[in-house]
Amino acid sequence: MNERTSYQASKLTVRAEQSGEKYIEGYFAVFEQETALYEGCFEKIARGAFDDALKSNDIRCLFNHDTGYVLGRTGSGTLELKTDAHGLWGRVKINQNDPQALAVYARVERGDISGCSFGFTPVLESYE
Repeated sequence: MNERTSYQASKLTVRAEQSGEKYIEGYFAVFEQETALYEGCFEKIARGAFDDALKSNDIRCLFNHDTGYVLGRTGSGTLELKTDAHGLWGRVKINQNDPQALAVYARVERGDISGCSFGFTPVLESYE
């Protein structure tokens, strides 16, 4: 099966703490909600879809799927991911010494970026 990308429009938010640390957070994916891929084709993310990946991987938060543009990683503690009944929630700690990361933060803060996409390899698909 081929790797695919899914885009989820959500309400990403920014948060700045008094310590000066900055975060982007929100739901990176929502369960059981149809997303239009193209005319006549939709997909839904099942509850539990991320469970195995969250247990066994050092997941990276990338900007535009660019592996050279890492915003945070679960392995370094700069990316936090967890699931609940609604979906996959995440928070990435912005590197204050990285102008690209600060630019992404500013775009989310201004509302120019309001969602995210994620890459995945389907293990089970069905078509109707």
